[in-house]
Amino acid sequence: MTLGLEVTGEEIKATSNQSGKGDLHIDGSNKCNEYLINLTEKIQRNYRDILYRDLEVERIAQIIRKKRENIPVIVGELGAGKHSIVELLAQKILNNQIPTLEGHNIYSLDDISLTNSVEKRTELIERAKSIFESLKSSDILYINNTCNLIGSGKMPSVGYDISSVLLPYLEANKFKVMIVTETSKYEETIKTNTLLNNHLKCIEIKPLNKEQTLEVLNTTVPSFERFHNVEVAKDALSVIVELSDKYMKKRNFPQKAIDVLDEACSAASLTSLKKDKKTSTEVIYEELDSDYVLGSVKKEYEISMDITRPIVTDDIALKVIEQITNLPVGKLSFEAKKQLRNLEEDLNRELIGQASAVNTLSRAIKHFRSELTEKKKPIVLFFAGPTGVGKTESAKLLAKNLMFSEDAMIRFNMSEYMEQASLSKLIGTSPGYIGFEQNGRLTEAVSKNPNTIILLDEFEKAHPRISDIFLSIFDEGETADSKNNVIDFRNTIIILTSNIGTQKKSNLGFQSDQPNDVTKEALNEAYRKEFINRLDEVVTFNSLSKADIKKILDIRIQKYKNHLSKNGITLHIEEEVKSVLVEKGFKPEYGARELLNRVFRKEIEDLVIDFSLEKEVVTQILISYENDQIKAS
Repeated sequence: MTLGLEVTGEEIKATSNQSGKGDLHIDGSNKCNEYLINLTEKIQRNYRDILYRDLEVERIAQIIRKKRENIPVIVGELGAGKHSIVELLAQKILNNQIPTLEGHNIYSLDDISLTNSVEKRTELIERAKSIFESLKSSDILYINNTCNLIGSGKMPSVGYDISSVLLPYLEANKFKVMIVTETSKYEETIKTNTLLNNHLKCIEIKPLNKEQTLEVLNTTVPSFERFHNVEVAKDALSVIVELSDKYMKKRNFPQKAIDVLDEACSAASLTSLKKDKKTSTEVIYEELDSDYVLGSVKKEYEISMDITRPIVTDDIALKVIEQITNLPVGKLSFEAKKQLRNLEEDLNRELIGQASAVNTLSRAIKHFRSELTEKKKPIVLFFAGPTGVGKTESAKLLAKNLMFSEDAMIRFNMSEYMEQASLSKLIGTSPGYIGFEQNGRLTEAVSKNPNTIILLDEFEKAHPRISDIFLSIFDEGETADSKNNVIDFRNTIIILTSNIGTQKKSNLGFQSDQPNDVTKEALNEAYRKEFINRLDEVVTFNSLSKADIKKILDIRIQKYKNHLSKNGITLHIEEEVKSVLVEKGFKPEYGARELLNRVFRKEIEDLVIDFSLEKEVVTQILISYENDQIKAS
């Protein structure tokens, strides 16, 4: 089992006996020491308590002492605590709690030193050989990065790498090996290496649960308190565990909770330093006589500083998790509550003629955003109604009111997704196809900003396969992209707009006495029941009346006046002109678009532009209606 190498297990033994390297233990004089780190000594200097991993350590010790398949591979997800198991093993060896491994040392490969200044592939292989030669039977080689073992030094024309060099030493039981890797890397690299895999025994590490993680934090807190010079409140630990479990799904316990605790301590310490900058220890010492400082006052001051350490509260922990996840995880602030209370009023101010739709929409949003509601899925709103009545505009207003910017909304024109192949634009291309390395527009946008509004405009034009993909998003609140990364949609607001039902009963738009019935009938005909059942609200928009068009015109005129005022121009429009514009722009089948996109631009904006070009200096413009014609003066 040499894979073309000239070295065998027997030759290793012979070489060891002749050169004496078989008995050589790694010390400061050994050149191989620069490629290895004595993990046992390192842990002896930095001892820490490790909980709930005794069974895994016992299993590792059993496997290492086996005659065959004696290489334990610790496999687990990122942050599950794989490295801490190795630390606990080293601690137990130091404390003589594992008699079969008494006197053993654990060495880890120094990734940087191993590959540093390597000019040729053969040089890397020779370094690996020298490392393996210097180890002895009481040594455990700990490999934390499998890419340094499998694939390193390999060329397409040559069938071996560092792992191939390692195999003869394993057969000769020259030393012991322990591997730690992530689940995905184990499947991709180690499991596919048949020769090496014959020596391995997989130990799957599961993340700790919330109760275990909380106890781990309690044992870890003192070290963070000393390092950051802070004090951690007990309530903060519970908040960290609960919210990191709820909102940080991509990472695992206990590491994600420890990272949040570390950053929360850092945030509290930084805030305290900013407040107490003028009263720092150095400033006070400089103001006092040096002999006096070195006496009791200095000691008393340091004690007082220790007593008044900043406290890491649950509010600080909430803020840190919000910064990490970009999600509103804390309690609603006074401003946020006020914003939700006034949402219906704010929307009605700019969304004219849709009081019923605004009421339904605002109630749904209040329910979704309330801290009393557990978010297990996104809120899905279906906006149905004729063209030009404010469906897309209401989504923009919602983004502006809830997230302070229309840019917070991600808009997809579903007419671009009329073919099944266009599904790859949303979630990414399947493996083996061109563009696999590129992420989907939808999954990429939500992974970067999970607290957003997704607008699927003209949803009825999308391919039916598209709606099937959204079923899992609407129901479970998550989906997997082409690279099998799970994307969390639970904090998103998903809005679907459609003109569905506008052609029923030959009506030009919905009439106020029957819109809901028309919408439900059209939905049942167009979509399957499992799709309709996943919609939280169907918001029906009515056609606009002439009075509604007049109000919309007033809003448009005011916005245009504000725009001109920035350029030093005051605009006045007579009421008669407004009436003429309403008459020209009122077409129920087109909604407000006819007025805003054609009539107002042609009759007002073009007139103002022509007038300003004719005059050298313009500060005031009056728009009037004379002799059946709109004029500017």
